Amino acid sequence: MTHIPQYFQIHADSVAATEAIVQIRQVRFTILTSRLIRMEYSPEDCFEDRPSQAFWYRRQPVPLFHYRQDGQELEIETEHLCLRYIIGSQFFADTLSIRLKESGTVWRYGDPDLSNLHGTTRTLDNVDGQINLESGLMSRMGWTLVNDSQSLVFNPDGWLEARPAMTGREITIAQALADKMKLSPEQIAKACKLGECK
Repeated sequence: MTHIPQYFQIHADSVAATEAIVQIRQVRFTILTSRLIRMEYSPEDCFEDRPSQAFWYRRQPVPLFHYRQDGQELEIETEHLCLRYIIGSQFFADTLSIRLKESGTVWRYGDPDLSNLHGTTRTLDNVDGQINLESGLMSRMGWTLVNDSQSLVFNPDGWLEARPAMTGREITIAQALADKMKLSPEQIAKACKLGECK
């Protein structure tokens, strides 16, 4: 494979601080900010730490949070939200929820975001007229879900590649664009400079 020149390589810091991680039987929750939680489920306890196309910097200052296990329920609480998960379960509406403290709004796994303000589109190639926009990072619902489980990841050589088929499911809840931008500030500047990837 062709070597990527150093000046085109991204400088990611994608492995979150150990103190920000709560891992228990087939799930891993990473508290990236007080409003941003990365949620992963994997029957094999196999989780992805490589930088993805969307998230390059998961090593953030560890926010203040508390977690407790009460029987089969895990609860994680930050300044802005409270997550509840039924231990040993896959992610379903009745096994995973997040309550926003300020508004009392409760998100349950699988809830549709009917008030998403939308973002951009990947390309304008062959567009003639109106185009549907992808979901964005802001929503009038008070929460946003970013499913990063299908995006490509960077390998050690700096090339993008598909994830292995069974790496689990990565889901991130973001309330604000500022949280996401902490994770990938260089992305806009370098997005088109990586060249052709296999």
